[in-house]
Amino acid sequence: MKEKGFVLVLCLLMLLVVTLLGIAGMQTVIFGTIISGYGLEAQKAFWIAESGLQDAKDKLDQASSVEAFRNIKELSSPVSYGGGSYTITTVTDPYDSTRRVVVTSVGFRPEAKKIVEATLMKFTFGMPGALYSKSIVTINGNKTFINGNDACGSYNKPAIVTTVPDINFKNGNLNGNGMLTPVTDPGGLANVTERSSTRDYPLVAYINAYKNYATYVSTDASIQGSKIGNLWGRDQISPQPEIDGVPQGIQLLGDPKPNVIYLNPPVNPGNGIKEVSLQNVGGHGLLLVDGSAIISGGFNWYGLAIACGGVKFTGQSAEGENITGAVMAGETGVVVDIDVTGSIAILYCSAVTNYLNDLTTAIMISWREIRN
Repeated sequence: MKEKGFVLVLCLLMLLVVTLLGIAGMQTVIFGTIISGYGLEAQKAFWIAESGLQDAKDKLDQASSVEAFRNIKELSSPVSYGGGSYTITTVTDPYDSTRRVVVTSVGFRPEAKKIVEATLMKFTFGMPGALYSKSIVTINGNKTFINGNDACGSYNKPAIVTTVPDINFKNGNLNGNGMLTPVTDPGGLANVTERSSTRDYPLVAYINAYKNYATYVSTDASIQGSKIGNLWGRDQISPQPEIDGVPQGIQLLGDPKPNVIYLNPPVNPGNGIKEVSLQNVGGHGLLLVDGSAIISGGFNWYGLAIACGGVKFTGQSAEGENITGAVMAGETGVVVDIDVTGSIAILYCSAVTNYLNDLTTAIMISWREIRN
């Protein structure tokens, strides 16, 4: 009898243990379901917050400036989205209040909230003159024409703007600041140039931002016109003949969208410089060179050319090099001068600014999630 009683107690204890394990298992499942559901809600709230940042970026892209963006009516009003909503708030970036803004987006779901923050930058294609350089500029060639007087309007600029104090002027023709008589000797540089300029254009940031929108990408060391054909839009520009020996601006045919050409050349083993050679090529839009560019004969461009290293015009061909728009070069520490020799014309054109504004002008330069 004692043995039977012991077995009964043991069975009851085992039943109790199984029951407790079952209850614990059910609670685990229920708790896991709750956690899983909250995780999904949190993920949805995160997606909604991200949508708020994209909305802010789109609005900044369409706004004329950061200030205009921050003054948009109802910018901070809640927006219904994805079964929830988001709200946007902005603060001025202390490092660059005119071009950058810090945006916070809060995404809401019925049972979750997520917060993300990003710094947005507004790019504007403010071309200060026909030629802008962060390094020494050397000009040599009696068939060199650098003209800051507006070839497309009435916004006259300097022929050359440089952040260094000196320009190595040997021979050439410089116009700018409304002066019609060309400067042909160093004595007149002060009238048509701006030296020791405090204008700090983020050329590397321009290249890194817009390379993602490139319509043509190359890592070659040399690019010939026969290789690319009309991929850069060469058939949509019309170089004009000279008048009394003075180069005229290139005309853009029709209403084509700007091309974005991104060139990322290899390092030249001879001099240790990233550089690409361009010959007999032409087109329109934004030309980005992640390094330096050597430009020889038959080069025709309508738009803006940016090289973070430098630009060298060799003039080693019977055909000239013509740019209507502007050239900006020399932000890296590489010592590469802008040598302008032979037949070359760089003509400032204010119309290029509006033309390039068809490109996306707002980018996200930093992002983080704020834990709540």
